[in-house]
This record gives sequence, C-alpha cells and structure tokens, in this order.
Amino acid sequence: VGMSNAPLHSADYIHVTAIGRHEMMRTAAIRCTPLWLLLSAGCSNNTDQAGTPFDADVINAWVGMWNSYDLDLVDQLFVADSTVTYLSSEREGVVAGIDSLREHHVGFGFVSGGKETETELWLEDLHISEHARATVVAGTWYFRRETDEEEDQRGPVTLVYVPIRGTHRIAHAHFSNY
Repeated sequence: VGMSNAPLHSADYIHVTAIGRHEMMRTAAIRCTPLWLLLSAGCSNNTDQAGTPFDADVINAWVGMWNSYDLDLVDQLFVADSTVTYLSSEREGVVAGIDSLREHHVGFGFVSGGKETETELWLEDLHISEHARATVVAGTWYFRRETDEEEDQRGPVTLVYVPIRGTHRIAHAHFSNY
C-alpha cells in the first residue's frame, strides 16, 4: 500500500472532539503516533467501511480489556492480522502482528476469559480526531496498582482506529511514560 507525500490540511479532518475524564468511564492507557503510521493505518486493506461512524464505546471496551486482563478481547479490539502494530511503554521495539500482540499481553498476565486484578487503568484528557480513513485517539493513560503505595504510572497514549466490518479496531497503539 502506497503512501501519499501530500501534506494534510484542515479540510482532510472530519471533526475533532475533546473528551475529559468526567465524560468517559475511568479506565485505560495510550501514547503518541508518528504521522506516517497514521497514514499507513488509514490505507490498510482492512478499511473496508471507511464511512463507518466512530463510536467512542470502543475506547471504553479497550479500557475494560485492560482492567479485566481478558486475552480473548485482544482479537476483538485490534486489527487481527499481521498489520497491527504496538509500541509499549514496557519494552523496546515494535510489537508487530496479532500473534506477537497476544503474546505481549500474556506477558502482562492476560488470560483467556480474564481474571481479577488489583490494578486499574484509565484514560484522561482524550482528544478524538476523525480523518478520512482513520480515527486517532490521543490522551494520557494512568495505571494504579492497589498494593502499590507509589504514585500512579502515567504517560501519553495514541490509539489509531480503522473501520472494519461495521466497527472500529485498533491498527496501532503507542504508549510512553512521563
């Protein structure tokens, strides 16, 4: 899939929405994505329904996945093929492909069907930008361990969603730490 070198203009954006903590369920984490990844995600062969309206409930579903540690949800919430990418705040390098992404989550303790945990993930200061073939969600992730008396972990996050079969799935996720 090729990538255009043409600059993006404000007319390329459908709309931008800012969502604060009080407007979303308290839950997950996110990071920053280079523009070329956004463009390549928007050109994926998986974007078979570019006109599908973005539903912010997919963000809450991702947060719920993290708080339940349900490995089965990885395939439901991410692009489930070799094109999905993930930049973790916990390890160096790009996690590429759904098999590697599943294994990455297993490394965090995710299991089929989920489990009880003493942790909580949530997002704040979300900004949602809808583009022609992708939706970018940027904000700050927070992570708390109930047994930990230290400060909550936090950092920037970016999730790039693409429309697939009537819903939106994460084509790329990027997390970092403050």
